[in-house]
Amino acid sequence: KMALADAYDTIVFDCDGVLWSGGATIPGAYDTLQALRAGGAKIYFMSNNSSRGAAAFRAVFARHGLEEFVADDRYVWNSVTA
Repeated sequence: KMALADAYDTIVFDCDGVLWSGGATIPGAYDTLQALRAGGAKIYFMSNNSSRGAAAFRAVFARHGLEEFVADDRYVWNSVTA
């Protein structure tokens, strides 16, 4: 049986409400990202929050223990960078 994610080689996540909500990390966010990456998926992040640039988003990812997934600016998009 194939998992839904197995049908895709690239996955784009919204951030707020998907990976974290307010100050809390969504349970399973890290494990999900890790499993997708281990399976070879390219993972990108998108936000409609235009008040932050890529460096500010990396800081938010770090607060949630997810910084390893955004070590490079090309993985983070918002309405400013899009």
